[in-house]
Amino acid sequence: VTDDIDGDIRATNTPNDAGADAGNFVGVNMVMDSTVVSQITTSIVIGAKYQQILGIKMYARNAGTPLQITSFLLNTALTSNNLDIEFARVYYTGANATYDTASVGLFGTLPVIPNGAFSVTGARNLVPGVNYFWLAYDVKNSATQGNLVDAKVDDAIIVGAASANILYGGDPVGTRTIKGPLNGNYNVGAGQTYTTLTSA
Repeated sequence: VTDDIDGDIRATNTPNDAGADAGNFVGVNMVMDSTVVSQITTSIVIGAKYQQILGIKMYARNAGTPLQITSFLLNTALTSNNLDIEFARVYYTGANATYDTASVGLFGTLPVIPNGAFSVTGARNLVPGVNYFWLAYDVKNSATQGNLVDAKVDDAIIVGAASANILYGGDPVGTRTIKGPLNGNYNVGAGQTYTTLTSA
């Protein structure tokens, strides 16, 4: 069939549009809507590994040619002593808002030793909707109790059409305090240092 229902010559796409009024339609490319950064603020124990510091929520729309994130430009920000941090990594959990080291995918291949401004590079195609990334630190066994660890997102490098990235709150308020492990006898109950066995 060379003509469509209204007498126009049918489109030449391969595969051809199967509609009665065929057209040479162009897909809508993916675009970024926003990137929102959140701070994790619970305490962190000396020697703890894979501890999330930031949640990075990236919103993209349209299912055309995907955008690809190739680098996060980060900074240790209000960290008391960068030597308390052994490694930094970025993980990707897709549309899953839960950080879980057993099921997350590593963004990039090697851990980075952060010291002030640093970057984590990789290659991840974004999907339409929400995309969750997580910055995680390993805290050294020699870290100083009471020191703070922190981070901020200075930028994200995105490759592809309409690759402008809108960054909201790249430096969220808050830090994580390094705590020492418990050692010795502790009283638990009303009026005690720890009121329950599960209190922070």
